Amino acid sequence: VNTKLGELGELGKDPVVQKMETRLAEEGDFPIHTGTDALGAPTSVSARAFIDQAKAEYKAHEATRDIYERISKCLS
Repeated sequence: VNTKLGELGELGKDPVVQKMETRLAEEGDFPIHTGTDALGAPTSVSARAFIDQAKAEYKAHEATRDIYERISKCLS
């Protein structure tokens, strides 16, 4: 998926998302610390992978939002 977050509606207007996209464009990919594993070693994911996952989750939410709104109207 090559879509920039800025093309995804409200998510793209988020200042944190905009700053992350700008940094990636200027400096390239970088690791994001995500916690520690069972042995206590640090774990990380690439910033691009993190953003791609966020985009996928956002798109999935947008795809199902209409369904939930319709169900809500039927139950009202």
